Amino acid sequence: MLPVWLVNRWRGRRDLIAVAAELRDPPSVAFELVDPRSTVGRRALGKAAAHGWTLQSRQFEGRAMLLAAPDVGRAERAITAIESSAPLEEVRLFRLATSDVPPHLSLSIARPDALEKPGDAFAVWLSLVADTVAPRAT
Repeated sequence: MLPVWLVNRWRGRRDLIAVAAELRDPPSVAFELVDPRSTVGRRALGKAAAHGWTLQSRQFEGRAMLLAAPDVGRAERAITAIESSAPLEEVRLFRLATSDVPPHLSLSIARPDALEKPGDAFAVWLSLVADTVAPRAT
């Protein structure tokens, strides 16, 4: 079966990119930060509701988002650290999620063409996200 993104790319659709990563260590915090107006966001909120997670409205990069988490306080602290270094001014985040089961980190972004300029900054930011949610033991 071909990945959905590949089929969409062949059809000329280039409005969304999704990244899923398995980290060395599972995250110490689980959450879903989503744009509730997007299909990706609504799907993630359904999953969060099935887990009985708490929902909270939150701004991220100046946009109205919903945060779902079993521990909203811990999730808030992680997201604040992530947001403070985000190179996403031109990129529209639909979903940023962490989980203790793979994939540990999931990210969906609209307008992937906006990543062409800050590509290195985006890779550094993804690494920072991973280090924030799953700090390596020293």
